[in-house]
Amino acid sequence: MNFKPSIISPPTAKEKLALRIMIFIGLFALCFFLYTIFKRENIGYRPLYILLMITLLYYCLKYLHEWYHYFSIASDKKPERTRTYTVDVLTTYCAGEPFDMLEETLTAIQKMTYPHTTWCCDEADDPAVKAMCARLDVRHVTRTVKKNAKAGNFFV
Repeated sequence: MNFKPSIISPPTAKEKLALRIMIFIGLFALCFFLYTIFKRENIGYRPLYILLMITLLYYCLKYLHEWYHYFSIASDKKPERTRTYTVDVLTTYCAGEPFDMLEETLTAIQKMTYPHTTWCCDEADDPAVKAMCARLDVRHVTRTVKKNAKAGNFFV
């Protein structure tokens, strides 16, 4: 159960060059578009034209802002990991529930690739469930004070 996160590598020089060329082409196209759209003969109904131009200028500024940041894109060096994070996965069992379903659930949980600890909160304190938990390397817990229905198992 080794979890290996994917590593994000910084863009290569070739990728940076391609990105910068695309940004310059985009700037040229944007300037040509704005030059064309601002011609006096394109103005029809002035109030709607003004609203359209405000919207277009907003989106142009938004794209320029993105391109500005993409122009010098880089990725930071990966910090040294000081600890490995894990999760706890809990499932419950009550008397009368299908035993096969519990076994299938616990087996599926144990196949998770992320570092985790599996817990079975057994409401019935069933010896067969304890044996299955031991076989599947699942932690078994039973509460002695039974309140808050089945969900109370999570507050042991």
